[in-house]
Amino acid sequence: MKTYQCSVCNFHYTEEKWAKECEDFCRKHSSCSLEITKHALENKGSI
Repeated sequence: MKTYQCSVCNFHYTEEKWAKECEDFCRKHSSCSLEITKHALENKGSI
């Protein structure tokens, strides 16, 4: 399975759009968005 990673917080996503949104949010706010990271594989028990 191909995954995409946020280069700021290192969370992994199956969809590139979530990784990009996560990266943008992390850079702008210096923190993670719960709405975005709920899509991370780490939060789904996949990693």
